[in-house]
Amino acid sequence: MSTGERNDGEHVVQAPPILRPDAQEGGAPDGMGVVESYNAVAETVGFMPSMRVRDNVLQIVFVVAVTGVCALVGWYSTGQSGATAWTMPRQTGALIAGVIGLIASTFLSGLVLMVLGFVRALRRRGDRPRRG
Repeated sequence: MSTGERNDGEHVVQAPPILRPDAQEGGAPDGMGVVESYNAVAETVGFMPSMRVRDNVLQIVFVVAVTGVCALVGWYSTGQSGATAWTMPRQTGALIAGVIGLIASTFLSGLVLMVLGFVRALRRRGDRPRRG
């Protein structure tokens, strides 16, 4: 905070200016907003969460679908009498298969989004004019 002096000799404390999220101050390059510059860094560096709504929606839809399919497979593959059936209650089979599907689909979708982010970063790097 900066201090100033009024005409009557009192010191006045001034608050710093409030910046909008899309403000260009602070080093956002090439007219990109704060979110776009964050996404560019996240895609270039990797191992950072994506702030793209589309990516996050696709990931949650994929995770929920795969988890549901795995839970159904677990439900129908248990609790039956037969040579191929497991001998445990259907609910237990659905729960175990659903958790396995949840973990596997989360890692798989994260891997796909990571590769997609690297591809986006390479395309963006190729679009820039070469220096020197």
